[in-house]
Amino acid sequence: MRLSIAKHIRSLRKRAGLTQEELAQRLYVTRQTVSLWELGKTRPDVETLQAIADCLGVDLLQVLYGPEQTAPQSTTRRLIVWAAVSGGVGALLWGVMTLVHSWMGRPELIGSAWFVPVGSGYLWMGLYGCSLLALLSGMWLGKILNPVPTRPQPLWMGIGLAVLAIWITYCVSLHIPLPWASLAAWQMQQAPWLFLPLGLLFHRSWLSWRHMLGLKQENAL
Repeated sequence: MRLSIAKHIRSLRKRAGLTQEELAQRLYVTRQTVSLWELGKTRPDVETLQAIADCLGVDLLQVLYGPEQTAPQSTTRRLIVWAAVSGGVGALLWGVMTLVHSWMGRPELIGSAWFVPVGSGYLWMGLYGCSLLALLSGMWLGKILNPVPTRPQPLWMGIGLAVLAIWITYCVSLHIPLPWASLAAWQMQQAPWLFLPLGLLFHRSWLSWRHMLGLKQENAL
């Protein structure tokens, strides 16, 4: 079992494009420690095995039983869960908004005590709920598909800042008239699924930012 885990760690590390030194830095251990793991002379404990899996962007089962057998099944299973949850929540949100819209259209309910708070909730749900759901769904999809970067990537870091700027501009433009931006924001509000690829891009950027912050923390120590 120890030799199998050693082989899996080495295989997954190489597949992620990491050297022993780079993996050691992420785990806050020495390169010699990683070398001993891969030679099968020592075996990490359960917590360290989970940390190795997180650093390599894989499941713990892949470290224990090998990438060839579990990686495709694991990714496929997580994609199915992502599609089911995102689709289910989206359908639920659409159903609630449809019911509220039909309820607000009744003449006898206009001017009632519930009309204003329910109408405000409906408006905020339409303006922000759908787009935020798509953004979070895209970030979740990015977590499933994107590997952990071996080093900070300035291009992706810049893309993340651009996505953040787009989201802030979108929120502001819905309330404050801005040239061109307000029209674009209202168009995006009609097609909130456009925020899904933005969430995918933002997650990829966040990985680079997190890695850079981790390197700075290591240097500070």
